[in-house]
Amino acid sequence: MAVKSANNISPQSNVLEFLNPPLQLRCFFGLGHYYGYPSGVLGVLLSSFLGWFLGKSLLETKGFFWAWLIHFVPDVFIFIFLAILA
Repeated sequence: MAVKSANNISPQSNVLEFLNPPLQLRCFFGLGHYYGYPSGVLGVLLSSFLGWFLGKSLLETKGFFWAWLIHFVPDVFIFIFLAILA
């Protein structure tokens, strides 16, 4: 029994393949930061946007360096802020 790939079944599969991984990363990244800084719904929304942006950078650059750097910069500010508050 032959199995057809999604590219042969739907002409829109390339669009869905491009949108789906950043969307999944956005959801998991945002929910994973629910108890982060800032916490709650605002933290989820901000982290979800960052997760989408990171997923997009992973796909477009085909590497993780820029995603790592983009994630590292906000963490530095958060750690500095927490150190000042301590």
